[in-house]
Amino acid sequence: MAHNKNKSSLGTLLKGRENYFDLIRLFAALLVLFSHAYPLSGNDNEPLLVLSNGQVTFGNLAVYIFFIISGLLITQSYFYSSSLITFLKSRILRIFPGLLGVLLFSAFIIGPLFTTLSLKDYLQDPTTLDYLKAVFLFPMYWNLPGVFETNIYADSVNGSLWTIPFEFLCYLIIGCLGFFKLLKHRYLMLFITICTFYYFMFNKTISPVGGRLFELELNTLVELSLFFFMGSLLFLFRDSLYLKKEIVMIGIVILFLSLSYGGFKPLFAVIAPYSIMYLAFLPKTRLQSISKYGDLSYGVYLYAFPIQQIVAHLFGGSTSPWINFLISVPVVLMLAFLSWHIIEKNFMKLKKVNLTKLLSPCAKWDFGKVSTLIDGISDHTERIVARILKLNWSGFLVIFTAFIFLFSFYNSKPSVIEFPYLKSESIFHDGWLPQSSNENYRWIAQRAGVELSFPSKEATIQIEGFIPESFKEVNHVVLYVDNNMIHELDVKNGESIIIRAPFNGKGQTHLVTLEFNATHKPSQDEADQREMSALISKIVID
Repeated sequence: MAHNKNKSSLGTLLKGRENYFDLIRLFAALLVLFSHAYPLSGNDNEPLLVLSNGQVTFGNLAVYIFFIISGLLITQSYFYSSSLITFLKSRILRIFPGLLGVLLFSAFIIGPLFTTLSLKDYLQDPTTLDYLKAVFLFPMYWNLPGVFETNIYADSVNGSLWTIPFEFLCYLIIGCLGFFKLLKHRYLMLFITICTFYYFMFNKTISPVGGRLFELELNTLVELSLFFFMGSLLFLFRDSLYLKKEIVMIGIVILFLSLSYGGFKPLFAVIAPYSIMYLAFLPKTRLQSISKYGDLSYGVYLYAFPIQQIVAHLFGGSTSPWINFLISVPVVLMLAFLSWHIIEKNFMKLKKVNLTKLLSPCAKWDFGKVSTLIDGISDHTERIVARILKLNWSGFLVIFTAFIFLFSFYNSKPSVIEFPYLKSESIFHDGWLPQSSNENYRWIAQRAGVELSFPSKEATIQIEGFIPESFKEVNHVVLYVDNNMIHELDVKNGESIIIRAPFNGKGQTHLVTLEFNATHKPSQDEADQREMSALISKIVID
């Protein structure tokens, strides 16, 4: 029996099994396929991209829907799991078997059929086996040797896989929050989501050039985490939420206006979660019976991109978006059906296997003692959090004062920068490229600036770096302070950069900018396809 949404809370609705989550996710997966048909066909006029004046694509929209629903269901999954191990086992069994299946399909069926190399050369090429390492997610591998080289989008066999590391990291975040009993405090999760929303809105100020975490682009991680956390909040506040069509109608009008006037993404993050829940619990119709064929959405998402690349290849590298879409859909649905019934569903059955009993006979440690230790850590953390949440005003002011001092230190403008730089990214402007925490240098594009603190007396700006041997285009650099040129230098590829220029900063903060005459345009053979001018290892105001 369908519930009356005006009288039943979301919590009550979630207890039932009648919903449209499978259908909504399948629609979202097909929406990704439709959106990708445009760039894979060399067409820049993706309909929603045009309608929204460049704000968003249908593919973006679909990924947001995936993350919202995942946030809800994964948080629910943690609450219904008996332990963190059980939760992680379920998540691994859901993600990795299907992923490995599409990687093997791409490497050993699509690759041999469409490579320009001989079969022997293709199989002996190390890139072929490297491609399978994408199953470990960090990092991802995109290319197979000689495959789709003449396609318009020749850089990737399966570009859709980029979201999977982000989603799995969100799973781990929920697992950690749940393990430390933080999910029990729903207002703490609300605070985390608000902070994420704030970073999403003002990332260009907080971290103008972005950053990386586990080789993932930080701003993208924050963006997708926001939608995931919004889904989590739906579950945590489920008993306080009632689904009313009037709210959804108002949201639709606001979203439509934002397509023209801006702000679509943040508004979608607020409006879409509630609206998706309303759609998911509409009265039962025959459309719900689509679930009897299996949960095809993940398979559609996995197989769509390589099949679309094949269609583009068969049409000489590109075709019209609609032809690409219409030919790809039935093939992708068939592969998704096979993936679910042969791989995904069968691995999901392993959720019921008790890993403790399975591994205990061959393990050297006592799983019971390990479990007791883990529970003890979790309970201790819960008690600490409970005390923090019961702070009075005097305790809050003490902690907040300490936070102000730490934040001021973290956000202060330095006079010396050595990489990796671990303090606030807000000092970097323009062309600084994302940096890994183990790199003792940082790549810059043609023009890049940084805010530095100067002494009250005249000082010397010292900059050290290097121009790689292959960067033959780069031969000149100009140094600016607050957009005023103070020094220029001829540089040579394969040699170090050493700049020393006097400047009286009068004890103030100034923007120091380097501008090169050109950037290096990488060839297709180069592993790093970013356009860069140099790497910088040190900046000192002395």
